[in-house]
Amino acid sequence: MKLRDLDHLIHQKEVNMLRRKQTQVGLALLFVAAFCATSYGKTLVVGQPSAPCPNARYTTITDAVNAANPGDVVAICPALYPEQLIIAKPLTLEGLTVNGLGRVLLQPSLVAGLAACRSRPLLRSRTRTT
Repeated sequence: MKLRDLDHLIHQKEVNMLRRKQTQVGLALLFVAAFCATSYGKTLVVGQPSAPCPNARYTTITDAVNAANPGDVVAICPALYPEQLIIAKPLTLEGLTVNGLGRVLLQPSLVAGLAACRSRPLLRSRTRTT
């Protein structure tokens, strides 16, 4: 084998190795971009009209849950919410602290609670609450 042939063979191996590394880096970047685009949802803020809550677009938790997409965060301002929740998609419920107050209370009615228990489970699917 001539020296020129040996140099050409070594060069081809280096080029192939470089192409493999470029492919691996490209795939890693594609994976990271896809993961970042899908891992963060939007935040929907819930607040009672009588309570100070910045940027509240919803007055009931139910309305925010219904408007949310899977993976979204429903941020709830401190107040008493007289409602029954049925969550059938993966969401994060997050209690907010406003003016030093950080207590979110749910008060379902007895009639709504009994009807929900008879018809279907309260939480279905994989629901994450924090």
